[in-house]
Amino acid sequence: MSLHAFLISALKEFFKKRGYQLILPEELKVPSEFLNQIDVAVRDANNLIFVKVFSGPPSRTSFTNTAMKASSLRAYADKIYLAAPKELRIMIDGNVLLENGIGLLLVDRSGKVEEALPPRPTTRRAPIISVNEVATRLVSEVRDEVLSVIDERLSEIVRMRDAITALQSRVSELERRLARLEREIERVTREAPRLVSRGITIEERVAPISEEVAEGLEELPSYLRDNPWVEILSRRGREEK
Repeated sequence: MSLHAFLISALKEFFKKRGYQLILPEELKVPSEFLNQIDVAVRDANNLIFVKVFSGPPSRTSFTNTAMKASSLRAYADKIYLAAPKELRIMIDGNVLLENGIGLLLVDRSGKVEEALPPRPTTRRAPIISVNEVATRLVSEVRDEVLSVIDERLSEIVRMRDAITALQSRVSELERRLARLEREIERVTREAPRLVSRGITIEERVAPISEEVAEGLEELPSYLRDNPWVEILSRRGREEK
């Protein structure tokens, strides 16, 4: 295991034992150019904390450069730590850390972590939203929109069902009237010789019923009202009348 990986592992264990919630850097809404500056990210009840690990060349210049990079994260976290191997303590410039409000964590060879310098909390930072929070919000918004569309479609289906029920009722009534007309035509046809002898035409006999059917047709859709057979019967009844 490299020194850098060893330090990160020790730091994660240190924060985990103290009840901090570990957060992956990619879960944070931080500008991409700053992501590689965050080696460990944790959260407690009130603070978001970033840790930058120093494992570069053991020189004051290298340490100062790393500290300045870590200070750029103050706009996005409540507290910033710089972590380094304990044996490099003599090379660490404490003034640089104090001036930038950065805390110092030292890790010995056994993995034990010591807070050598507490960080100064930032007074203001840019809002950070985790990817999980964004995803949850988007899912909620999409769910509400989908439920709204489903509710609207269900309402349309109910209205269509009611309209179909009413249409079925009208069609059934027309069928009854047509059946009555057919029976009357059959009866009159059988009685035609007797009716003719009495001077009564078939049209006169059927006209009242055909008019009744025609009235029912006015309430129906065009594809039923335009039935040629029914129209002929109803027209004959009206003409004879």
